[in-house]
Amino acid sequence: MLSTFEKIQRKHDDAIGMTRLLEKARKRRITPVVLTKNDISKACAHLASSSYPSTIRTFMNQSGMIDEGWENWEIPPMSDSRSKLLTLYSDEILVPFGGAISDELISICCVHFLSDDILSDLVDEPKSGAPTTALLLGSEVLDDYFLGKLVLQTILNVLKDKFTTYQVCSTDLLKSGSSEQQDHTRKFLKFIDDVYRSQQQSDNESPCYWGKSVIDDVNVLLKLVTCEGGEDVADLIQKFKCGMVISLEERSCLLELKKKVLDMIVNLDDG
Repeated sequence: MLSTFEKIQRKHDDAIGMTRLLEKARKRRITPVVLTKNDISKACAHLASSSYPSTIRTFMNQSGMIDEGWENWEIPPMSDSRSKLLTLYSDEILVPFGGAISDELISICCVHFLSDDILSDLVDEPKSGAPTTALLLGSEVLDDYFLGKLVLQTILNVLKDKFTTYQVCSTDLLKSGSSEQQDHTRKFLKFIDDVYRSQQQSDNESPCYWGKSVIDDVNVLLKLVTCEGGEDVADLIQKFKCGMVISLEERSCLLELKKKVLDMIVNLDDG
């Protein structure tokens, strides 16, 4: 088992690994990551029903921001008109490395959070019925403290959830393997599990994850260059290496976006 000091050191090493990954990503074109409209909307709804909006309103009241002219409002429930407006956005939002925060990403969040009055002023609704063009709002709307805090925190929550989708517990895969599972597949899982455990210095009782630590993933890939694990699992290991490279590239995009969002939150608070 890792000591407390070793766990702290591992987190420090992983942070360094993240930084190096971002530096390398800036020098080449890498695989973009996809965020879904459904996941973004779920995150918006979850934040709206939490205590976070009330916490922001309390801070604004106590800090004198309301006296200075800043505004906040009760977040309205999802309505048919808002739902129809959301259908006009893409189901998938592409997040390339080094790009600005997507207007679509910001706009989807704003459709959830803006007051009815403000949203109706912004949406150009034809007399014949529902709008046919998606409302697109840029990052300048995030200069509003209340709206900016809601949107930026939602994006952080979306990114946090997205990061977890890259994590695979090899321990669970080995335990859940069916009797029909092919021998070479189990051998491959056991091989990868052993390589990660040697990297993480963990015992056989502790859960072992892929895609959780950047530094572990990179070091395992380096080991696999010279350690193929046998001819019967060579194809699976090659597929694993290709998949892990894509995983690291996509996580680079998430990390870059996360850094931008955190910087914007700091600027908003310092504003």
